[in-house]
Amino acid sequence: MRIFLTVSLILLIVNFYGQSNNLETNQTILKIEAKLKAEGLGRGMEQNKIKSKLRLDIPFWEKDSLVEYSYSISDKIDNTLTAKVIMYNADIHRLANWIYFSLLDTKKKMDNTNIDKIISNIRSVSGFQFPIRGIVYEDLSNSKGRYSKTNNSFDGVQETYFFFDGISVSHKKIKVSTYNSSGIPQRVNDENVIVDMKEADIDSVFVYGRICNTQRQDYNKFLLFKKEKQIDLTGIKFLYKIREEYKKAMHNKKNNLITAWVLTNI
Repeated sequence: MRIFLTVSLILLIVNFYGQSNNLETNQTILKIEAKLKAEGLGRGMEQNKIKSKLRLDIPFWEKDSLVEYSYSISDKIDNTLTAKVIMYNADIHRLANWIYFSLLDTKKKMDNTNIDKIISNIRSVSGFQFPIRGIVYEDLSNSKGRYSKTNNSFDGVQETYFFFDGISVSHKKIKVSTYNSSGIPQRVNDENVIVDMKEADIDSVFVYGRICNTQRQDYNKFLLFKKEKQIDLTGIKFLYKIREEYKKAMHNKKNNLITAWVLTNI
């Protein structure tokens, strides 16, 4: 009888602490949600929703989850630029879960400072947006080159970036450069060509994966942290991994791409 009572007491204690932890988790996630709602996500490309779904039959993606938008942005040279982009954006509840578990899983301190760092980074680099296809205009450089800590002045001129499955790429035939010989960025004459881009059109895959600018080395560090073997992420293999992880995250409370960034940068 004493053994039975002892076991029952232990189970009650374990259950109590489990419920307490769940309550604390839910409260923290709700606080992150409230913060995201209060401060806004900065989704500048979510302007004009295109009702037609003709372009949304894209390999590897759920058609009903994708949304095509047209958007406009101010530019110093052209006054206003317009573009089209297909996106797969998470709702605030999922975003809050991703942020919470990225800190929990990396054993980083769950405080407002670290939460703010993650939110600030994602808002500044992507506006919490995941472009599947299309043109993303960003003012990231000036006549001296790409924006950096030592070259920290933007010039109001939007540069053109082609996106494919959450990462910027170059096109085999359609070339754009930050600045041409006259100091003016090259534009794309037909934006629909980029929205309809196929994998065979990709010339190279660049560095930063959305939505938080995860790099190849970040992801491999994450694999080591999990005591898993590092993998080859050169070239288009990184694009495949971003696509795989983001698709998984959209049905999960965790996003390994964010967790990988947190592990390296916080």
